[in-house]
Amino acid sequence: RIVPWPEAETRYGYRIVGANSKSPTQLDVRIVATSRGILDGGLTIARSLGLEPVAIDFAPPSEPDATVELMSLAANPTKRTAELLHLGLLAALIGSMAISAFGFFDVWQRQAQRDDLADKVAMIRSRVERNARLNIQNSELKKQHRRLIRQKTDEPAMMTLIERLSGALPDSAYLTELEIHGRDARIGGKSDNSTGLINVLEGTKEFEDVHFAAPTTREEGQAIEAFSIVAKVHGAPDVEKSP
Repeated sequence: RIVPWPEAETRYGYRIVGANSKSPTQLDVRIVATSRGILDGGLTIARSLGLEPVAIDFAPPSEPDATVELMSLAANPTKRTAELLHLGLLAALIGSMAISAFGFFDVWQRQAQRDDLADKVAMIRSRVERNARLNIQNSELKKQHRRLIRQKTDEPAMMTLIERLSGALPDSAYLTELEIHGRDARIGGKSDNSTGLINVLEGTKEFEDVHFAAPTTREEGQAIEAFSIVAKVHGAPDVEKSP
């Protein structure tokens, strides 16, 4: 869960270090994780050198000699010395030219440095102000995030309530809408005995304080009534009033 690769691309291993120095009843374990692409790259290099790997392991920091170096990217020392010498001569030439021109451009350079410093100070001040605003926004987002997590955790599962309602309601009744807001539930539908539904819902352990939200209605020529019932979902805290 903490590595930046998908599960299928993750390769890992572990090694038991020994008893924990602070808690003898616990073990210290070193865990190393990498991606499949990195391992495949190492295997490709090994095979290009004529090797056929049969196992992959990792060397802890305390065992530097356990690492086998397959390819060195260090620069050729002779070539590096020549490059440094060349750079030194070039730097000496540039330095002599700069010294000869220093008297003409000294005043201009000082002014340019002051202007550059002022620009940097203004940029840093702007970044500090922006970071302060971002910190405030971040704190607000964290509060909202915690509140949403708490609300999601505390609210009853919709599928559970639907299952309970399906088992409790008679065959002559059916639902057309179900809304849950914290502890408040609103149930709408049609039935040939809407009044009896109050007792049915009160008899379940999931609902309490059941009552009609509006008078029942019946369309002309029909035997069933349209109802709208509100209730409290039992056992779920009132999230809307939480800080």
